[in-house]
Amino acid sequence: MMPPSASDNNNAGNGRGKNATALAFVTAMLILFGLSPWFTRLEEAVGLSWLFQWRGAIEPPDSVVIVAIDSDTAERMGLPAKVERWPRSLHAGLIRTLHGAGATSIAFDIAFKEARPGAQDRELAEAIGAAGNVALFKYLQRPQPDPISIDDRALLVLDIEREILPLPDLAEQAAVVASFTLPKIPVKVDRVMIYTELSAGPEVTLPLAALSLHLRAHLPALLTAIKSIAPDLHLALQGLRPHEVLLALRQRLTADKVTAQQLRRQLRTYPPPQRQQLSTLLAAALQANPLYINYYGPPRTVRTISYDALLAGKHLDEISGKAVFVGLVEKRQTEQWDVYHTIFSQANGVDISGVEIAASVFANLHQRSALERPGAAGSAALLVCWAAVLYLLMVCLAVKTALLWQAVICAAYAGTAYLLFSHLQWWLPVATPLALLLPVNLAALSTRYQRSRAAQLKITEALQHYLPSDVAQQVSNDFSRYRERHRLVQGICLLTDIQGYTAIAERLPPHDLHRVMNQYYARLMANIKQQGGKVGNIVGDSLLALWTADTLQQEACEKACHAALAIRQCFRQTTVEGVALPTSIGIHGGAFSLGNLGAMDHYEYSPVGDIVNASTRLEALNRKLGTQILLTEAVAEKMIAKRSADFIIRYLGHFKVKNKTQPLVVHELIGHRSQLDTGCEALIGQFAEALSHFEMGEKKRALAAFTLLLRRFPDDGPSRYYQNICREYVA
Repeated sequence: MMPPSASDNNNAGNGRGKNATALAFVTAMLILFGLSPWFTRLEEAVGLSWLFQWRGAIEPPDSVVIVAIDSDTAERMGLPAKVERWPRSLHAGLIRTLHGAGATSIAFDIAFKEARPGAQDRELAEAIGAAGNVALFKYLQRPQPDPISIDDRALLVLDIEREILPLPDLAEQAAVVASFTLPKIPVKVDRVMIYTELSAGPEVTLPLAALSLHLRAHLPALLTAIKSIAPDLHLALQGLRPHEVLLALRQRLTADKVTAQQLRRQLRTYPPPQRQQLSTLLAAALQANPLYINYYGPPRTVRTISYDALLAGKHLDEISGKAVFVGLVEKRQTEQWDVYHTIFSQANGVDISGVEIAASVFANLHQRSALERPGAAGSAALLVCWAAVLYLLMVCLAVKTALLWQAVICAAYAGTAYLLFSHLQWWLPVATPLALLLPVNLAALSTRYQRSRAAQLKITEALQHYLPSDVAQQVSNDFSRYRERHRLVQGICLLTDIQGYTAIAERLPPHDLHRVMNQYYARLMANIKQQGGKVGNIVGDSLLALWTADTLQQEACEKACHAALAIRQCFRQTTVEGVALPTSIGIHGGAFSLGNLGAMDHYEYSPVGDIVNASTRLEALNRKLGTQILLTEAVAEKMIAKRSADFIIRYLGHFKVKNKTQPLVVHELIGHRSQLDTGCEALIGQFAEALSHFEMGEKKRALAAFTLLLRRFPDDGPSRYYQNICREYVA
């Protein structure tokens, strides 16, 4: 009997060293992954989609309105389906209508790149100039010419954008001309550039240009605040147009964090309404680029008014003080142009149009509600901390407990991510932390195995002083089962039996009976397992189900009663291959021993104790009383103690049963309280009164009471049973 060798201990030490190395490697990989673009792509594709789905659509702000151009509008106005062919006098009229209604800015997501005959272009230019707050759209084309080659070797590819501007007369009258480029590839549009870098320098995009016009009335106050902090910056901003002010501010403040912080503090001194607008302008100048879009909902969630309705003078009261975006918003998938796949793209193929995305981005900027996410370093740190918590739980706690706590923590994290996303627009990673569950738990289980192996070596070393090596090894491998071979527990025993089974067995051939009983037990066990019960054993047509705990709990009693009622209902309404199988049930609660029972080469895991015998006697009592479900006092008192219990229970009296020295106090489980009607109430009340006469020895009065009760309820088995006993006494 040799103890474990030094090599075994060295192996255990080597295992711990390998685990430490593996943990260091995993930590490094998590950090690298959190810093990588793959992390962002996974969260954009999965995590962000989950968050939007959990949150659902929300109420968009009332600061923006979309004027929709679609095929229905064209049909109603008798115009071509393509908006490029519409008379520009209509757009001029729309601008005059919007300006007269008090629109703060008007952004056209339409390209005016081709001249029209007559005075159409001049009329539109005059309307744009008179309004003074119109932003026009320009295309950006990025042709990719052949690469520059030297000696037949490709060195680089020039990527030079080509601007397709509106007509010069229109562009000259517009307050701003801006682009708004969206990716037209088969992925969701989650983010957009609000500042774009062109060959001529940085420019604002269309939503930001519209915001600068919308808030231009507040620019003088912002410049005044800047003058008190940075006079040189104030001087540089003089004479610039609103969107140019934002560009200049961005270039200066992104490089000068001190001035930016001072300006924020200065703006806090302004009264709330003005402070909010000024802070919005400052936040727009410093907004992260690209901007992650906080979508409000599916197509047409943002307030949308049809083009012809506005020209007809409708909805004008909804325009005052709002930014207006004009563009294509089709309702039908087959007619959609300029549309993009987003998280709110619908199952019928309808996507969100470019003008709706522009309006949503404007609203995000104006509300300061664009999505914010941790930086790369923050994401990496979050992943490492998250993985560490999951790992420690699985290593330090029992597996079931660890999984429970992990589920709680995951639910809490998901709930926190949802709340932060819904209320603060903070976008925490969701997909990656959940995806880490499996690899982290596998790593933790590997560590547990190494620990268990080391502990097993110690146990084997100790046992080898008293047992042969092979026996010690077997015992150490199966030590937990030897410790828990028998357990004293509290719980519920539910015993079922088929009434009339003997006659059924005589009538059916053995193979048919076998098939019927298998189907019977399938239904029976389904109802038991649905309530958390466990099958103790099966003998013939009887089944013993168990609910165990450290103490006899009301919850176990309720589950057993729910299962009993479900079983009764199941076999009362249906048959098995045409065979009726009425089932009687006895339910008793108390202490019993649970463990292996048997000898030699045959064992069963079975309960042992008086509770099993009592359940058997109780079930058999159903035949005398004409009942189906009987409870002992131990179970009934748990149910009756809860006044809000959902069960109708009737006290039936004391009964002496076979092989029991003490009588059983028996109750009948009639059904759910929701099934209680006036007839049932009357039965229970009259029966209780008649039974009280019987138990007080007033047999004649009891006989009269039970006889009267049976006239009204002739099928009541317990009343019939007591009537017969009373007759014997009276005779």
